[in-house]
Amino acid sequence: MRQFKDSADRTWELSVTVGTIRRVRDLVHVDLMELIGGDEGGNPELLTRLAADPVLLVDVLYAICKPQCDQAGVSDVEFGESLLGDAIDHATTALLEAIVDFFPSGRRPALTTILERAKTVDQMLTERLNQAAETMDPAEVVDSLLMMPGGSSGVSPARSVAIPAI
Repeated sequence: MRQFKDSADRTWELSVTVGTIRRVRDLVHVDLMELIGGDEGGNPELLTRLAADPVLLVDVLYAICKPQCDQAGVSDVEFGESLLGDAIDHATTALLEAIVDFFPSGRRPALTTILERAKTVDQMLTERLNQAAETMDPAEVVDSLLMMPGGSSGVSPARSVAIPAI
């Protein structure tokens, strides 16, 4: 069983079972079994969808944790609002590991590889975002915005000649 803490310091346990998969299908219309779909084993499309859509990710997490949320009196909104920053990162890791744990041992190596590659993609994306932030020239950004349709094509005068000074 995997665990994560939300930003309200509550601990949630993630265990993927047949009942959990059914609950996620019913509540969120996401089939966690897509991870083993296809002729070649794993299908990383679900991982991509979850990584690209944090609302969908939190909905899946809530569906998995719903019995715990009901017992603790935590609504789906409260649950979602408590997942941000590092908490959502830890929850994502716990979810993916719980999904891998669900499958028979013969399929775990392929799923673990998919999970590791997804982490590598995330690390590469983070590195590139950091590089872009370090090399960004604010003056170039302003210049490019001014050249966009709807933007100014040059520097406007300090005061229009048609508008008299007061």
